[in-house]
Amino acid sequence: MHVYDFSLRCRHCDVETLEPVVASVTGCIPEYAYGDYLFNGGGIGKFGDAEYQHTFDFGAVLQKVSVSSSGSRYMSRYLQTSTLARNQKAGTIVVPEFGTKAVDLNGNGGFFGKIAKIANYSSNMTDNAAVNVLALNDKVYAIGETSTWHELDATDLTVICKNTDLDKAGLVTCCPHFKRSSNGNVVSVGQSITAVGPKYNVIEFPADGEPPSVVARTNPRWKLSASQLHDFGLTQNYLIIIEHPFYIRFVEVIKAVIKSACYVDTFKWCPEDNTSITVIDQRTWKPLSLKFTFESLLVSHFINSFETECGDLVLDLESFTSPDVITDFFISNLRQPKDRHALDADFSESLYRVIVPLSTASPSAEIHLEAKLLSEVGFGQSKINPKYEGREYSYAYGVAHTEHDHGRVSKLTVSTGEVIHFTEPGLYPAELMYIPNPSEKAEDDGVVVSFCLSSRDARLGTLLFLSAADMKLLARVEFTAAGAVTWTSHGIFIPES
Repeated sequence: MHVYDFSLRCRHCDVETLEPVVASVTGCIPEYAYGDYLFNGGGIGKFGDAEYQHTFDFGAVLQKVSVSSSGSRYMSRYLQTSTLARNQKAGTIVVPEFGTKAVDLNGNGGFFGKIAKIANYSSNMTDNAAVNVLALNDKVYAIGETSTWHELDATDLTVICKNTDLDKAGLVTCCPHFKRSSNGNVVSVGQSITAVGPKYNVIEFPADGEPPSVVARTNPRWKLSASQLHDFGLTQNYLIIIEHPFYIRFVEVIKAVIKSACYVDTFKWCPEDNTSITVIDQRTWKPLSLKFTFESLLVSHFINSFETECGDLVLDLESFTSPDVITDFFISNLRQPKDRHALDADFSESLYRVIVPLSTASPSAEIHLEAKLLSEVGFGQSKINPKYEGREYSYAYGVAHTEHDHGRVSKLTVSTGEVIHFTEPGLYPAELMYIPNPSEKAEDDGVVVSFCLSSRDARLGTLLFLSAADMKLLARVEFTAAGAVTWTSHGIFIPES
């Protein structure tokens, strides 16, 4: 029986592939899927003898696969951040990350040194942005969970400049997922720190290219703590924030800055608090007074959210039952698991549906809702046909694994819970994209594209093109990089046209 190789998530990219290499193409790629596939993810695992302890900490590696009628090419480049430059110059890790403590080359500095660190905390924060790639108003950015963006030249993946729009708006963190609202503008959710505690902020980026602005603010349910937010929901009329009971304690963040410590210890899991839903009306940008909760789950992504004919909200979510998976992402656990069964279970995401009864809810009482399983088979990195985002939909696609296969790309039929898969020995799917057929005749008339790693050869990478209707293989693009091909988090497709 095959055993899933979690250590692939720990790969270190020792050499960039700066000169694009020719890739082999087999099968038939639809013309509407021609273009550039840009991926972001942690791939720099060490500096000198110092290794990162957690996969969230790895330095960003940008990877691009270009597909056209004349062939395909691959390239990769380290994201050129100040954190990368500082670590390279020191030959060790001098900037603390989520799960890795930094080497303090200047020593503790005594009382005044601690005061200086607090006063200049931003200079001690990482600007590594290893989560996603964002295309916004004809510009492309590498982004992470913080307020730091890096504008990219999409041709060679070099950094043009560091974008400070979120800092100017007062945000210290921001969801690495962005969505287009019904008025055509792009929105996301971030956090700010005020004199009275943290705030959630909705930030809007106008379609005309004007600077972004904060259009809504709301309070966390804890006075000095805020939930860790990675994604949010958006329907035609509402924006939905999920506060799961895995939250950041900002007093502990200050302590971590003083000690040049890592940030994983600033989080706390309180399952007795349940999971809370905040609904903001886009027409006024005011939060509704209605209060909703459901069972304690660690929500990673929204699959989709939409409004029913009667005015209720449907939230389809990817969730873990606990934050144990965060601990599992420590390198030592992935390379040599102490308990394979527990690791497999912790990494398995479940798909839930929560129905929010806006049409009948009373503002006078908190309403506890039920999170129902959408399917007995779960997956992560969910994607749907983008034309159906914020609308009722039929199909979702994601990446999963079991104890019995390498990795698989799955298709869920939402109404029945039926799941079908594509899997191939030795191939490990990481990120997915859904590319719709411009002349589609059905919701699943398109291709699912998956960036895959190989367990046979660290330098071998594959881009799969699958039929969205039946998950059959249409084509593959294979390339051999100059160095290791590393795990990707999220990415974007830039069409050739």
